[in-house]
Amino acid sequence: MALVLPHSIFFHVGRTAGHFVRKTIREMGIPTYDVGAFHDWPSNIPLNETEKKKLFFCFVRHPLAWLKSFWCHEMQFGWSKSDYSSKVQSDSFAEFLTKAVEAYPDGPVMHAFQPFLLQCKEVGRQENLTADLRRILERAGEQVVPEVLENTGVTTVEIDREILDAATAPKELLEKVLQAEADLCLQFGYTGIPKSMIGPSNVCLATYVPLGESHLPLTLDAVASQDIENAFTLGGKCFPGPKSRRRSTMAIQQAMKGIDFRDKHVIGVGCMDGVFCLHAESQGATRVVGVDRAPRAILERLKQARNSRAEFVRHGIYGAEQSVSGKFDVVFCLRWLQMARYPLLLIRTLSRLMKQGGRLVLNTDYLDCYPGVPLIYTPVGSEAPINSYGCTYFNKEGLLNALACFGFHDFVIHAELEQGIDESRDFARMPFPKQGVFHASESLTGNITLSCTWSPASADADPRYASDRVTSQLLVDFWDQQLPAGGVAAHQADEATLAHLRDRFHVFYAESKRLTEELNAATAAVHDRDRDLENTRRDVIERTDDLVATRQLLAKRTQDLVGTRKSLAERNDDLAATRQSLAERTGDLAATRKSLAECTDDLVTTRQIVVERTDDLVATRRLLIDRTARLEQMVEQVKVLSKELAEANARCATAEPSTDSPETTPPTP
Repeated sequence: MALVLPHSIFFHVGRTAGHFVRKTIREMGIPTYDVGAFHDWPSNIPLNETEKKKLFFCFVRHPLAWLKSFWCHEMQFGWSKSDYSSKVQSDSFAEFLTKAVEAYPDGPVMHAFQPFLLQCKEVGRQENLTADLRRILERAGEQVVPEVLENTGVTTVEIDREILDAATAPKELLEKVLQAEADLCLQFGYTGIPKSMIGPSNVCLATYVPLGESHLPLTLDAVASQDIENAFTLGGKCFPGPKSRRRSTMAIQQAMKGIDFRDKHVIGVGCMDGVFCLHAESQGATRVVGVDRAPRAILERLKQARNSRAEFVRHGIYGAEQSVSGKFDVVFCLRWLQMARYPLLLIRTLSRLMKQGGRLVLNTDYLDCYPGVPLIYTPVGSEAPINSYGCTYFNKEGLLNALACFGFHDFVIHAELEQGIDESRDFARMPFPKQGVFHASESLTGNITLSCTWSPASADADPRYASDRVTSQLLVDFWDQQLPAGGVAAHQADEATLAHLRDRFHVFYAESKRLTEELNAATAAVHDRDRDLENTRRDVIERTDDLVATRQLLAKRTQDLVGTRKSLAERNDDLAATRQSLAERTGDLAATRKSLAECTDDLVTTRQIVVERTDDLVATRRLLIDRTARLEQMVEQVKVLSKELAEANARCATAEPSTDSPETTPPTP
């Protein structure tokens, strides 16, 4: 996550002393608050407009030193599920470097730094941490307290010496890495190879439990290999277990290193593959017992290979003291408490197996929340963080109190490992607090490995009992009064149930195999997308250069706009005068409009008169047409009569007058 200061924002690049920077800034009293996710890129963190104007800064580190720190951290606390880790993961530092250069030929460290460098205006070097931090804060205008800055101790993560010693590689390989990081080295002035990193290519065995020499060769097929819960070495040969168990196996092994097993009696409750039982035997334990309801099939092969005399008893984790004789110097219960529906009964069982002053080693998942309040979380089904078998999750205080109730004290916490959250499970939607109480990775769930001593008399001295005038043993006796007189009743599952569970196991295994294949296919698709993103990132860098040029052009245009604004001011004055003139013309137009309305009325009246006269003219025309037709008829008649008259006159003119008739006068036509 990013740390927001009054005038700047610090972006935390992993493995570059970011915790020191945070601690120092806060100890100087500078007001701060966090935004975004842990180690997130500036481009992925939503910032408001005020925050975007602040000075962005981060720190970088010598590429080889950064790669060593990254590998050691992942080996110590478990490889994360990021795409970067999946490409480079290896138990060999040299192989890790080889994979890193192959996956990121332009520089694996530059690939990790580039998203920060693209947006941070100030970048400091971890090698010059204090001076660079002061310089950046003063430039940003923050209130720097030099005394605090100089006296703040460096915050480091404790890494196992075995892992640090294994972080070596041949000089030729280290030079190849520096060649790939040439741009980063040139930009920040990094040169040379740390001498402590030059060495052989070896496999780090910190995650492998040593079982000593082999009496007979051990060979495992694919099915038998699936029974391995903890990676181990036997006779110089490595047998890797599931990756998901690596970091907890290493944490348990570190806890075991502090125990002297020579001539001790040791018991593992819920021993599963029996690896830690056989480890205790290889370290000199005289009696070793493993208890498990269904020990792994690999267990018998391991006994034969080591010619072991360890005893393995088929019994559940509750009431194991009823089936095992004697008391034990060392008791361990690994990865079982979170799957115990009766967790306090299991802790009671562990206490009943202990000798006075004996040592318990416990590993379990837990909740990293509600600090200072002893609680236990009992989920159902998908409310569990990982799967439905997890049914009991203490927080740290609750776990220590539950152990203290049964006489355990002098707690030593060897490891607290963070775990991710599956967003698809109901657990991710439980209303747990969201800030200030989780691991640095913001993980709500974790895995804790601790050891403690069993001594009821010493536990009774706990001052929390004083006010009620009770003791630890008195309370345990009171609680045990409700148990059966013979102790915890034994339980044997019937064969039908066991057969059902075996069938279900095969179903789950087939489903797991299918999901693994789908995951591999999805991972390949993600790798393809990563290549596309790399190409996109190059395009972004080129476009950034274009944006710089564009910014310069915009600055020039801004000057032009200032001149334009002045010109616009002058034009505004002209527009004001024009507006006044338009107002006057508007009055004239109103008068003209009134006049036009009156003329329109006259035109309407005139049009009505014209229409009436037109109707009269149409009627007159029709009358004239009729009379014209009648005249034409009369003319034709006159023509006919005229012709007839002419013919009659002609006949009269040619006729001779009669002698015997009196002279008559011709008729008048």
